[in-house]
Amino acid sequence: QQAHVPDELRSLSLQRQTLQAMLHMSELTTSFSAQAIRDPIDSFLEEYQRAYTSHHDSYRHTLAAMLRRLHDTATEVNALERLNSIPELGEPLGAGALERFHRLTASLTPCPRPPNRLSLGRTPRCRSCGLVLGQRPPTQEIASLVQEIDGALKEQNRRLSALVVHHILRRPMDSQMALFIRMVEASNVSGLVQVLDDQIVAFLREVLKGP
Repeated sequence: QQAHVPDELRSLSLQRQTLQAMLHMSELTTSFSAQAIRDPIDSFLEEYQRAYTSHHDSYRHTLAAMLRRLHDTATEVNALERLNSIPELGEPLGAGALERFHRLTASLTPCPRPPNRLSLGRTPRCRSCGLVLGQRPPTQEIASLVQEIDGALKEQNRRLSALVVHHILRRPMDSQMALFIRMVEASNVSGLVQVLDDQIVAFLREVLKGP
């Protein structure tokens, strides 16, 4: 009764529906023997266990891969948050995406229970993670999230590049500007994503403020 079977698993879904009908009929008539119901129940439970174990293992591996992708985006997230902290660049970008990133990285945890230790017993779900058969990982949500963060970071880089060009054109070549130009030559504006820290952000703010 508690086992969720998605429609795409047609054979298993049909077995479940048939069993539900048989159990209902057994309550109405005495013509059903216990064994007549027990055999299809055992068959259903065996097939359900195989389907659930396979789905659970696939979900674990997919979730782990998605988390690796999120962790690979951490450098871009850090850079975007630091650039958003520079008021001279304008309104912060991608605030919603940054919030979802931190929420997902904190909430998405692959189940620690391996397939050989997955025993359903009297429950149709894993006791550790509660995964439902047919439940899909948030693949599209994460792909969209990474794309949104990348777009926001590119726009902040564009803003920064434009401001740097304008400041270079209208400011005299003082020591601070010469240092900034050397920094840009060593690592172009897009490359700053990899090295942004509090010291560089403070320096950028000082340059962008101008005289």
